[in-house]
Amino acid sequence: MGKVLVINFSLSEFAMHTTVFKALFPSSPFEFCDNTALCGKEISADDRALIGCSADENSAMNAIFYLKGKKCSVTLYCERNPSVLFMNFVQKQEALSLLFCPESMDDVRRCGECIAHGERYVSKAAQEKSAVQSLGRFLNYDSLSEVNQKLVFSVFEGLSLKETASLTRKSVPYVQTTLSRLKERFGILEKRELFVAMMKWIGISERISQSG
Repeated sequence: MGKVLVINFSLSEFAMHTTVFKALFPSSPFEFCDNTALCGKEISADDRALIGCSADENSAMNAIFYLKGKKCSVTLYCERNPSVLFMNFVQKQEALSLLFCPESMDDVRRCGECIAHGERYVSKAAQEKSAVQSLGRFLNYDSLSEVNQKLVFSVFEGLSLKETASLTRKSVPYVQTTLSRLKERFGILEKRELFVAMMKWIGISERISQSG
């Protein structure tokens, strides 16, 4: 059994979540991994990665894309529902286990058992129907390519062209040209504040409908 890389958590979060980490991976050593040092890490197929998504979804996305070429298993952890766009994207990544809004330590342990048996785990909160379908009249998100979905995510996050190029693994000129075309096609992207407010409202509306 290899190590568990704990990624995209602050040192205080790392200390605070020790009980959760041990319940997920009871027999594996943990290694705190700063996002900036991830590319220099030696990662084997026996290793596992646990990525925090609560504070910085952009950094979480970058870690996901970097680890996509590795053979280690990846689990995403978040104590609240992520943004609608992030949720929509990761739900489609079949190689990822999603432990969002765990209901109890039993939920955490079930996730760990699935991972130990090489199975994907998706918590109840992550199984809920994505609210992104409500975007239909503004933005046909599901019809976009994976790269274009990342570009839309970059608009939501307010990333610079350089940060977006890093996220999509494309050149800055490509990003600039493609973003311009997307903004011409979907006018809502030209009004970032409105777009962000709408996405947050959809997320709130979805939680209200689930609780009702």
